[in-house]
Amino acid sequence: MRLGAALQEIAERLPLPVSVQVPPGRLDAATEATLYFVACEALVNVVKHANAQSALVAVRAGESLLEMEISDDGSGGVTAHADHGLAGRGLANMADRVSALDGELVIDSPPGRGTRLLVRVPCV
Repeated sequence: MRLGAALQEIAERLPLPVSVQVPPGRLDAATEATLYFVACEALVNVVKHANAQSALVAVRAGESLLEMEISDDGSGGVTAHADHGLAGRGLANMADRVSALDGELVIDSPPGRGTRLLVRVPCV
């Protein structure tokens, strides 16, 4: 199943509207699997913790960089910890998976203003 279709299927099962924007075509299998896992984990976090009314999953492919943004309009306030850098094992697991692709995971989550998770991986 293509990444866009797989993410749309997950989005339709959630109790809040999720906009999914993924360009057509296929990525390499490892990248698709990682993006799918990260998006699923992030959306579970939105449902469980964010008090959000809506969310967005957007994938953008450039010449040398692929980005996936998962954002919500919830309560924000995801914090970093000195011991493993991210609050919660789920976020740390996401960062580990992205790192395995030589990518990075950035979280912007000001209290009261939602959360934006950005995954950047090199194009293969």
